[in-house]
Amino acid sequence: MLKRPLLLIVLIVNFFFSSFYFFVCFVLFFVL
Repeated sequence: MLKRPLLLIVLIVNFFFSSFYFFVCFVLFFVL
């Protein structure tokens, strides 16, 4: 039971970081 919420948290964090990285790249591309 403990591994499922942990996996969900990992997936959410991974999605957040990937979207954040994409946003940073987009902003850098737009500025430069």
